Amino acid sequence: MTEPEGPRRRFVGIDPGLSGAVVMIDSAGRLLASMTMPRMMGSKGPLDPTAIHFWMRDVACSGDAIVSVALERMQVRPGEGAKGARTAGINWGTIQGIIVALGLRYDTPTPNQWQKVVCPGGGEAKQRSLSAARRLFPDLDLTPGRRTRPHDGLSDAACLAEFARRRL
Repeated sequence: MTEPEGPRRRFVGIDPGLSGAVVMIDSAGRLLASMTMPRMMGSKGPLDPTAIHFWMRDVACSGDAIVSVALERMQVRPGEGAKGARTAGINWGTIQGIIVALGLRYDTPTPNQWQKVVCPGGGEAKQRSLSAARRLFPDLDLTPGRRTRPHDGLSDAACLAEFARRRL
């Protein structure tokens, strides 16, 4: 199946957490690329904004495609410490800055907003997201590297990309 004539469209979903991910799909809902959030100094370090910028520039923005991004809105969780909230805010703002600097169209849906569109229903939200990602993107490796359990950042990012495809 080929994309219709006219400008090509790409949709990127970003779960901006330290254990988040970035997923890109096309207008037909096919998986094009994915990456878990790159971190400096190994898995315990902070986000690597340079790697995120290069991925967005080189992968998402390559060619003449129109790119739309769904960046999950950052929310502080009850009981989260000040240091964790500050780090999350800095990371979210950095990723938003990369998107703006690249001139991409974007939206910042809350988890409830994208979940109502992509994986509605009852039950635990992470399980609904994982089930939707498996159903919509069977080629997406949800256990990259040595992982034995599914990476919920990848499933959320994939669902965010699907949200962008349906809404943006």
